[in-house]
Order: sequence, then C-alpha cells, then structure tokens
Amino acid sequence: MHLLVEYAWQFGRFQRNARLYLINNALSGITAGILLVLYNLYLISLGYGPDFVGLVLFVGTIGAGIAIFPAGLCVDRFSGKTILIWSNLLIGLAGLGQILFRQPIPLLISGFIVGVGLAFTLVINAPFLTFNSSPEERSHLFSMNISLGLVTLVSGEVLGGALPGWFRTIHWLMAPLPSWAPPILANQPDPRSYQLALLFAGIIAGPSLIPLFMLRNDRPRRNGDTVSLNSVGAREDEVGGDDLYGRPPNADSDGGGNEYAEDGRPQGPSPHPSFALAPTELGWGRSGMDERTTTKSQTEMEENEEATARVPTADSKVSGVDTGAVPEENERATARVPTLPHTTSALTMMTNVKATLNASSMRKLVGSRFFFLALVYMFTGLGAGLFIPYFNIFFVQHLRASSALFGMIDGGANATTALFTLAAPWLAARIGRIRAIALTRLVSIPLLLTIGLTSYLPLAALLYPFRQATMDMGAGVLQVYSMEVVPERYRGLANSSYQAAFQVPWAITASIGGLIIVHFGYPPLFLLAACCYLLTIVILLFRQL
Repeated sequence: MHLLVEYAWQFGRFQRNARLYLINNALSGITAGILLVLYNLYLISLGYGPDFVGLVLFVGTIGAGIAIFPAGLCVDRFSGKTILIWSNLLIGLAGLGQILFRQPIPLLISGFIVGVGLAFTLVINAPFLTFNSSPEERSHLFSMNISLGLVTLVSGEVLGGALPGWFRTIHWLMAPLPSWAPPILANQPDPRSYQLALLFAGIIAGPSLIPLFMLRNDRPRRNGDTVSLNSVGAREDEVGGDDLYGRPPNADSDGGGNEYAEDGRPQGPSPHPSFALAPTELGWGRSGMDERTTTKSQTEMEENEEATARVPTADSKVSGVDTGAVPEENERATARVPTLPHTTSALTMMTNVKATLNASSMRKLVGSRFFFLALVYMFTGLGAGLFIPYFNIFFVQHLRASSALFGMIDGGANATTALFTLAAPWLAARIGRIRAIALTRLVSIPLLLTIGLTSYLPLAALLYPFRQATMDMGAGVLQVYSMEVVPERYRGLANSSYQAAFQVPWAITASIGGLIIVHFGYPPLFLLAACCYLLTIVILLFRQL
C-alpha cells in the first residue's frame, strides 16, 4: 500500500507531457490487450496455420526494422507530439486492414504498415520519457509507464477473451450478410466473432488519441544554426569524449549501489554541435549556413581565426579551469567569428566519419556499454520471438484452454508483472540495477521450461504469470539505464539501435517458430528460448555493465 501511495505522489510531480503520455498508454492498453489475445486466434480461425501466423509476424517486424532508424532520426529532429499522433493514426488505419482483409497478400501488406507505425512508437518511448523527466524521477516514471500499460492490458485481455463467445450468442450478428452488403465480415461464426471483437477494440482505441493532442510540443533542442570556428574539433573535449558509445559521468559502472547515471546533457550555456551526426550537415532541412560568409575576405578570416585561438576551449573544464569567466575581449572576438562555409562543413563531416570508422573507434565501440546492451536486446529478441507470439495458440490448441480462459491467464500474468515492475526500482536500489535485471531473468528460466515441457493445463496456468513477471519486471530499469549510458543528442539513434537489435532477431525467430511448431512441436521453442535468455544473463554479469 505504501508503494502505491508513493507512486501516486510521484505521478503528481511528473511533468505535464509525461503525465499525458502515461494516460495515453493506459487508455490504449485495453485495445492492445484485446489484440494480443485474439489476433493470432483470428488468423487460425480463418484456416491459416502457425507457419502463416509466423509469416505475418515476420513481415510486420521487418516493417518495423526498416523504419527503425528513420524513426530514430525523426525522434532527434521533430517533436514527440507530432510523431506520436501520426504513428498512432497510421497504426489505426493499417490495423483496420488487418481486421477486415482475409486474403494473404492484403494481410501481409497491412501487417507491414503496422510494423512501420510501431517502429515510431517504440523509438519515441524512451527518449520522450527521458526528455520529459529529471534523473531523480526517471526510474519511477519508466516503471509506472510499464505498470499502467500492463494494468489496462489486463482489462483488455480479460475482456478480449470473453468477447468472441459473447458475440456468438447474439444471433443477428452471426446471421448471413445481405446480398447487397460488401463482404467485409467473414461468413463463418468463429472468424466473425473474432473479427467483431477486434473491431470493438479499434473503436475503444479512439479516446487514447485525446491526450496526444493535449501534449506540448517538445521539439528536441538542436545545436545552433551557425557553427563557429572555435567549435571545430571541440566536440569530444566538450563532454570528455561523450559520444554515441561513450558513457556519461557518474555512470553506475558495476550496477551496484543507488547511484544512477547523470542526465548526460552537455554542460554549459551553449553546447558545441556534433559534426559527425548532425542532420543539418547532411543536407536534411536547413543547412544553417550563412550565405554572407562567402563574401568575407581572406584577411578577415585570418583575423578571426587568430581571435578564436585566444578563446578558452572545453579542455579547460577538464583541467579544472573555470570557463564561465571568459575575458571580454575574447567574447568580442568570438562574436566576430563567421559561420563555416558549406564546403568546410562537409569536409569536417567527412573527416569525422572517417575517424569514426577507424580501428580505434571500432574497438571503443565493441568495448562500450552501448554495444553490450545491444547484445542483451539482441539475444532477448531471439528468445522472445520463438515462443511469445504463439503463447495463445499454445494454450488454446495444445493445452485445450478456451480463449476466455487464456484471456484470464494472460490478464493475470500482466497484473502480476505490473506489481513486480513497481518493485523493480526498490530491488535495483538495493542490489544494483544490473544484478536486479540478471537475477529476475534467471528466476524466470526454470518456470519457462516447466511451462513448455508440461501438458498439464493447471500447472502451466499457475506458472505462466510468475514467468512473465520475473522476466519483464526489470524492463523499466533496463530502459532507463540504456538511455543514460548515451548522451541526450544520440538517444533517438541509440534507442533505434536497441529496438533494431531486438526486433530484427525477433522477426527472424518468430517466422522460424511457426515452422518449428508445424514440424517438431512446442518443446524445442522453449528450450532454445531458455538458452538465449541465459546468454543475456551471462553478458550482463560477465561484462558488469
């Protein structure tokens, strides 16, 4: 009870955009719960097998994988409000096609488009919450985001499991369509009942858009449109080498204790721009170049370069010199420094790209926290793709549960996960974030194997909620840590990399999982998934991120 009161108090302290995002997540959770329970069963009722279900999942995830990096660039350039509204509308329209279309090709095309929209919602999530929160409240915000979504997901899953049976009892809904009516609904009772339940889920998704329109624009802060000469080569010095695969100061290197990484934002009133990845330097949008600089004489350029040489650089921050007190004459000299011509900017960009690709930088990348976190996401995706998409089919077809019973089981699992997730920050504060994630995942593996290797429905139903809860309770802590190990200006790109590292393997193993079910049954899925999850634990503990 004390934990719930603490989270309620924290909700009132969150920033306005964060609170509205949480409300949107809670409202859309009901729709998501209905879809998770019923959509695969709907495809099975149409006569398709698990292999086609895997193909639909594969195509959707490929769509997400293709859009994941463009989504990251958009997140770093456009407001979260714009991205959230348009991605939700795209998902809604394409999702309607997934429900009304029954032929293979339209189902695959609409699934691909839904994947593209989901890529934007996945990538915006962590950077948006990080941008709209302080480091002190961030762990509670991420955990509450997951928990609220899971609580409403429970309602949706319980409701979704009961809806098809309820619709089948309404005879006029199951009656044949008039000859003049377009064949948008299936003729058979089973697929039509699933179809109506999914359409109902789409209708109740409408109110979730309201909080998105109430968001304030949070357009990411960009570097200045003009680039001064004294900023050339100073980017690394500004933050002590804080690049995409660098780490912010005060990062919790061994995962222990209570110390969370700092925000990672560059200090000082005017951060130096990033030449290597600044989109404006690549010609996307305004270049930020002042045409008047091309008329400057060579003499004036040399004079300004000499003045720039006297301006203190970010190196003085490292050596302990206070850069806040810049001599007045240097301030005037800096003010006269013109912006770089476009050719110089392009040359600088090419130099930085070349430097990024050298062997030293690659070694730095491979040894970074960013790289090892990407490996964790990759092996998690490999394992989850094998069996998560087929859990409803596993219970309904293999263990002979009804769709209503599976809705209750899955709803109970998400309710348990929500409660466990709220306790994750408490556990991370006592044993360390990395150890908390590894420990909870380790506990879930024996439960996973028992569920997959048993044919006894009551045992599987009992263990299922605890397997999901122990595996997923550390997701919020992992999200926070994944964002804090990279600087703010790279978080959209980093989150795209994390999502790609998860989604692409997930797509591959989801399609393979359907084929394994058809030819070998369910046990191999759970054995392979357990091996993948063990690898994530080994990476976390061995590397001690």
